[in-house]
Amino acid sequence: MFLMNSDRTRLSLAGGLVWQATDPGVNVVPPSVQDLAAGVIVVDLNVFEFKKTNLILRASFFPAISNPDRGRITSTQMRFTISRS
Repeated sequence: MFLMNSDRTRLSLAGGLVWQATDPGVNVVPPSVQDLAAGVIVVDLNVFEFKKTNLILRASFFPAISNPDRGRITSTQMRFTISRS
């Protein structure tokens, strides 16, 4: 979903729910698989300035719903470009 979409700025947001079965490893006693319900939120920001400069920021947030003390934030892309013509 685009929150803002103009000729200079594009801001989009996506989200959903996931179910994940995690295995902590073979060294854990007793061995168990932990089921986890989580959400997914992705924010994408593109800023275009003139024809030569652009900024891209993309981040993801995975909050655990069934285990509130767990979560993960990742920044998958951060790029600033200045090009010459």
